[in-house]
Amino acid sequence: MPEQISVTLKVVTPLFMGGDDPRHKPPELRAQSVRGAMRWWLRALLGGTGAAGSNFRQTDKLWQEEARVFGSADAEHGGASPVVVRVEEVAGTQPKQITKLGGNANEVNGQDYLLYGMHLDRQNPARQYFQPQAKFKVILSLRPGVEAENGKVALRRAATGLWLLTSLGGLGARSRRGAGCVSLEDATNWPTDLPAPVKASTPTELHDQLQAGLIHLRNRSESYKDKPSGTIDPPASPFTVIHPDYFTIYVLNFTWSSWNEAMAEVGSAFIQLHFGHEAGIVRRVHHHGHGLVVLGRSPEHRGAADVDILDGVFQGAAGLGHGFFEPVEVNHHQVDGDDAVGRH
Repeated sequence: MPEQISVTLKVVTPLFMGGDDPRHKPPELRAQSVRGAMRWWLRALLGGTGAAGSNFRQTDKLWQEEARVFGSADAEHGGASPVVVRVEEVAGTQPKQITKLGGNANEVNGQDYLLYGMHLDRQNPARQYFQPQAKFKVILSLRPGVEAENGKVALRRAATGLWLLTSLGGLGARSRRGAGCVSLEDATNWPTDLPAPVKASTPTELHDQLQAGLIHLRNRSESYKDKPSGTIDPPASPFTVIHPDYFTIYVLNFTWSSWNEAMAEVGSAFIQLHFGHEAGIVRRVHHHGHGLVVLGRSPEHRGAADVDILDGVFQGAAGLGHGFFEPVEVNHHQVDGDDAVGRH
């Protein structure tokens, strides 16, 4: 396995990433932020497959697994990270200042709602962001002097965190409300034993690629003795875990022509839910089957990671054309089984 992996990421929705004063300074592409998000997603994967024990509470074991990849301030538990993360600008990274779209007196624009706190207010200027279509590189490399076999494992796990981040998550402020979504456009020296970067043109393709990737990663990670049983209710984990009983992912079964339209409609749904109403987009998922279940329970389930469900929606839907597709569902045995891909 090569000692360096290089990937190009494309911004899909406004990316608010800043340094010490993000309100008054231009946005920055920060390796620390990318690294932190990669670590978060790797923790969710390993924790969901037994690295923190069957009850998710053996966190010391999990932190040690993380430290083998991303290091630790405590030299006894890892010391310096064997993996170095660097970020380089590629194209289109000229920042832009966010502005409110506004609406009529009785309606808040959905996009404005999702990006609340980023706009101009009485005390602060509006935040600047990297615009959709901007591209930047993330380079993962081994620190000099790292033992070859340990370095190989660490680099693969770091790339695993990056795949999860780009497939399901986001970067920067408001990333849990649709901002900061990025797609993995191309890769050099990408590990052949990891899922390929997601390249989908329809919701069904997105569903299938995400599902196959998650099955593969969970199966590769399930080498721990004390695996979560799925019987803990409510889940006892102090952190989000990628486990089909506690983590639910949907791909919305329809598309938008732009990220603006996607954020506007989903934001409107959030507003309606905030006031106790079932918005159109939610009604279509719950009652009309316009949702592809990638991992987890039925649409009625409310798990620990519900706030993250929409993170993947924007990335998958923003670049797609118009159209509606039939739902595809997956049960727990398909997610956990060794031959799940073949049976689906």
